Amino acid sequence: MGQALLWIELLVASCLMVAVAVVAEVRLKRPWLCSLITLIGVLVPLSCWAAVTYIAFWLRMVGRVGPAARPWFLAILSVVFILVAIIILRRGMRDRGAARWPAWKLNLVFAAACVLSLMTFWNLDLNAKNRLGRLRARAGSIVVATFPPRIPDGQNAARVYEQAFESLEMMTDSKIIDWAMPVCNWLDSAQGKQSTTHPSYAKVRKILTANARGLNQLRRAAAMKQCNFVGYWDWTDLVSALMGHVSNMRTAGELLAADARMRAIDGDLAGAIADINASFAMSEHVTREPTVVSALVAMAIESRGIETMEIILSERQATASELASMRIDPLFSHGRMVRSALRGEEAMVLSILASLGDSEHPAIPPRYLPELLMPLYRVFLMGDEIRVYNAAAREWQRLAAMPYHRARDQWISFPKRMNALQGGFLTTRMLPAVSAYPDRAAESDAKRRLARLAIAMTICRVKTGALPESLYKLTPEFIEAIPADPFNGDPLRMILNKDGGAILYSVGPDLKDNGGRPLDGEKKRTGDVIFRLAPKK
Repeated sequence: MGQALLWIELLVASCLMVAVAVVAEVRLKRPWLCSLITLIGVLVPLSCWAAVTYIAFWLRMVGRVGPAARPWFLAILSVVFILVAIIILRRGMRDRGAARWPAWKLNLVFAAACVLSLMTFWNLDLNAKNRLGRLRARAGSIVVATFPPRIPDGQNAARVYEQAFESLEMMTDSKIIDWAMPVCNWLDSAQGKQSTTHPSYAKVRKILTANARGLNQLRRAAAMKQCNFVGYWDWTDLVSALMGHVSNMRTAGELLAADARMRAIDGDLAGAIADINASFAMSEHVTREPTVVSALVAMAIESRGIETMEIILSERQATASELASMRIDPLFSHGRMVRSALRGEEAMVLSILASLGDSEHPAIPPRYLPELLMPLYRVFLMGDEIRVYNAAAREWQRLAAMPYHRARDQWISFPKRMNALQGGFLTTRMLPAVSAYPDRAAESDAKRRLARLAIAMTICRVKTGALPESLYKLTPEFIEAIPADPFNGDPLRMILNKDGGAILYSVGPDLKDNGGRPLDGEKKRTGDVIFRLAPKK
């Protein structure tokens, strides 16, 4: 209602501007000046109405921003302005009729209309800033309810991780860590006999030797129970944590995986298992910062740990006691973390939206949205952002409370349903990434459960001399129950190979039993989530 009133006031001011220009033209004696004033008085408001209408249609058709009625409302006002301007020009120019119009009254009314429009805009912006204040308070309440409380430094693993980052030279201004690339290349491409013949092998060994102190600190931090990197008093603290410490945890997890591989090559299987356990603990520590970014980092750390575990089990013969020392918490679930992560994401986004009224800490860099245009965004676009984001937050909290296999179809259609609400420019572009997160959480849970099942299978083979013909023969001696597939709720599956190995698998995101064929990419997302058990050596 307030925006409609503002547009009507601007329409009146535009029509009065044309009338003032016509009066000036018929009263001035210089023809070129008269023509110039008329052109300015007519073309300037006409150009503004044309530009505003075009932008409104572009935002609606291309950006899917705002209600469908808004551009048509502006188009109608533009047509009204053109019709009124034509009437004013005809009556004013005919027999110089505008010479008889009271110039001082027109100028006074035009000035009053301009002042009234500015006051209405100022009030709308003030109301938007007040709304932002309420958003900031709401975000603060979510932070208090969702984020972990402060932990004494002596009990906080984050302080030890920070010491490890310094030892590993990760706390520098440089965005590139010298040892990260060769370590990642070696992990990605070296398996079996290739591990020691890979070009990066010697370099990775030197890197691990040079960073032994940092690795010990990582293990010590992973053994601690509590972890909290930052106290979140505003969104800048949270972004700083996500872009700094949490991303460092991802890189440190790669180094731990490389150390586990190297220890296995050297025959130190107990040390390799200790590194893998540390990777799982690091992953759980990262999830204490409940946002989607930290959850994705935690999944990446854990995925690398499980991949390393699969390679080591295929290359080395572990004893039953060594296998039993692998600690994968059966109670932890990335799927259960979805709700808290999305709640934390809501607090972060609300804090960022609230900072649109803060000139000292702008959420959007000035090169993308200059400070001069910030009031326009708050008045005309921010309401749509908040409205759709609130609707999205309510919907994803509802879906996150359900097991993924029950809510999967609704998660897939989630962005389309939210786009139908004609949301804000920023919100509609963020929703597809958020809606893909529960699928990744289900995949990580599948890998985690397959790893637990693989440990039980391997212990069974060590004690009995062969893999069981059926997964159900593992219960209850080797595992309490067969873990459920997070994608369909059924038990996980197994295929025994002729060579004495096996493939444990989940049906994966496509919900089809592909016979243990690996997941084939990020876009298609077809195939199964698998864990290979090599034949006994």
